[in-house]
Amino acid sequence: PNLAHEEIKGSHVLRLLSIIGIMLVTTTDIHLESAYDEYFEEHQIVINLALSIIGDSIISSPATTSTISSRSTSSSATISTSSSQSKRAVPSAFTFEMGVIPALYFTAIKCRSPSLRRRALDMLRKVEPRREGLWDARLLAAVAERVIKIEEAEGCSDDNWPSEARRIHGIHMTPSYDSIRRKQDVVFTWRPDGPMGEWLHISENVAY
Repeated sequence: PNLAHEEIKGSHVLRLLSIIGIMLVTTTDIHLESAYDEYFEEHQIVINLALSIIGDSIISSPATTSTISSRSTSSSATISTSSSQSKRAVPSAFTFEMGVIPALYFTAIKCRSPSLRRRALDMLRKVEPRREGLWDARLLAAVAERVIKIEEAEGCSDDNWPSEARRIHGIHMTPSYDSIRRKQDVVFTWRPDGPMGEWLHISENVAY
C-alpha cells in the first residue's frame, strides 16, 4: 500500500472529526440552531476534506437518484446522482474505522446553506464503505433528507436560510428498527413557535 497516501488520508480524517468536535463543544450552551450558521467556512472545509478522502469512490459510485428542491423565486438547489457505467471492484460495505460518514451527516443536518448541505447529502449517499461502525450512511442520508424537507418546507435559498422556528433541534433514533425492510423509527424535535415556544416531537418511520 501507498503509506504516504494512507497517512495523508488519516490526517484528513482526524482534522475532519476535530472540526466537528469543536463545533459541538462551542455550541453546547447555546440553545439556538442558528449558532451553527457561524461555522459556514468550517462546513466548507468538511466538504473539501471529505472529498479528498473519498473522491475516487464517489466518482464511480453505483446509481441512486434523489432530488430535493428548495423553492425560491431566485434559485433552486437540487440533488441529482446519476448512474455510473464504469466498471470497478465491489467495495467493502463495512469498516470498523470512523471516517467521513459522521462529519457528512453533521454538515447535512446542521449547515443550513441549501447548496452546501446538499453536497454533504450527495456524498453521504455515495460514500464507500457504506457503514463505519454504527454509522450507516444510507440510514443517515435518509434521515438528513427528511430534516432538509422539514426545515425548507416554506422555501429557502442560499441567500435565505430556514428560520430558527423551522429548524430541527434534536434527532433521536429509537432502538426499534427493521433491518430487513430498512426502516428506522426516528423522533424529530423542534420549536415551531420560536425559541420561547413549546417543544414539538414528531415520530416517523424513515425508510432507507
